[in-house]
Amino acid sequence: MGILMKKIRKSVIEYCVEYVSGLTVQCIYKFPKIIAGTMLSITIVSGISSLIISFITDSVIPIIVFVFIVLLCVLVSNFCNSVISVAVQYIFTIKTDLKKWLAYYEYSFKSQKNDERLLNFQLCSIVVEYYKGEFQNCFDVAGKMKLHQLRELKGKKDRLQGELLLTVTLSKASAMLKNEKRFEKCYSSLCDQKGRNETQFVTQTNYLIFCQAIREIYLKKKSTDVIDTWQPEYLSKILLLEKKYFQALNEQLKGNDTKAEELFKELSQENPDLFFVREANAYLEENK
Repeated sequence: MGILMKKIRKSVIEYCVEYVSGLTVQCIYKFPKIIAGTMLSITIVSGISSLIISFITDSVIPIIVFVFIVLLCVLVSNFCNSVISVAVQYIFTIKTDLKKWLAYYEYSFKSQKNDERLLNFQLCSIVVEYYKGEFQNCFDVAGKMKLHQLRELKGKKDRLQGELLLTVTLSKASAMLKNEKRFEKCYSSLCDQKGRNETQFVTQTNYLIFCQAIREIYLKKKSTDVIDTWQPEYLSKILLLEKKYFQALNEQLKGNDTKAEELFKELSQENPDLFFVREANAYLEENK
């Protein structure tokens, strides 16, 4: 019974995430506020009704029902907030929709301008510039960031995630620009990050391995078996596609052009906004 309930719960969450991710940016942003307003209205109406009925019937049952309704409203609001958070990342990690993902954070910042939302928008801009293949733009945007604000984010988890996202992306961009000195600086910064719990440390180590593999393949032109065994810490189509691109380059370095072509063909069917998809198509075009 417990396993069945878990499957049902997972299916409901997946359906909600898929549905919400398909909404417009404006709807996704406003959805939590609409739900919160609806739950507040239900709470107020049920509270007034419970007091009136309790007074007329001289019974505590309406009050108990009201408490249950309040708890239910809180649960629904929390669930919706969680779905929105997952759906926004789903747009990027699974749907690989760079434009929509960035548009959400831009809309969020313009709707309520503050330093934290600006920082989130800039971080996302850096990631999007990387995946578009505009590697120098990553550093141009990073140069405009007030990095001290990253260290002042309200939650420690947000701060650590922001630092990790920034240094990983800049490390990869440095390798793609074939700038060894800049890569060493970014990679050292990634290695030196402290204050992580065990799970965060594992994620950090995993990214270190990936960045080092990219450096070996693209910057140093050396083949490595690490790229074949590396896996992202969480389900992410965009990271798996990125891995496949460097696997293809790795096979070229090994002299296995047939395997490289197979991987490029698989990549060529994906979103052309991604630089490695365009690179795959260019390779296939040149080697008809």
